[in-house]
Amino acid sequence: MLHLSLHPEVMLAFFQGTQLNLFERFLTQALSGIDSTGITSGMQNVAYVVLLVGFLWQVYQSAMHGGDVRGLGTGLIKYVVTAVVIMNYGTVFSTINQGFVNAGNWVSNASGAGSLFENWKSDLQTQFSQAGFQQMWG
Repeated sequence: MLHLSLHPEVMLAFFQGTQLNLFERFLTQALSGIDSTGITSGMQNVAYVVLLVGFLWQVYQSAMHGGDVRGLGTGLIKYVVTAVVIMNYGTVFSTINQGFVNAGNWVSNASGAGSLFENWKSDLQTQFSQAGFQQMWG
């Protein structure tokens, strides 16, 4: 069994600006490489077939449950929303990717200049210099 031990500093490095830009560039290049092969359109066609089969199964289940129109309506909404997401896969993927990059940049900038751990260390040093041992042992 593989056991990985990651330090908090390593995990925080993912949220720093340069790493985020590198990660964003990697995902953008991967998406353009995948799209250039034409496999995305083939996978979308397979997804549409799976959605159609799933919807037909939902129609069958609704008919067998005494004409369950509510179940058929909710199934129809689920399948239509999923089909729209599959239809706009590139845009959805790019938007979600950009959202994660923006969140990471916000976390990185929220700590001010420098590393989050450096700021935390300086805050602890300031607190300790003001209160000293009285607060620790009080």
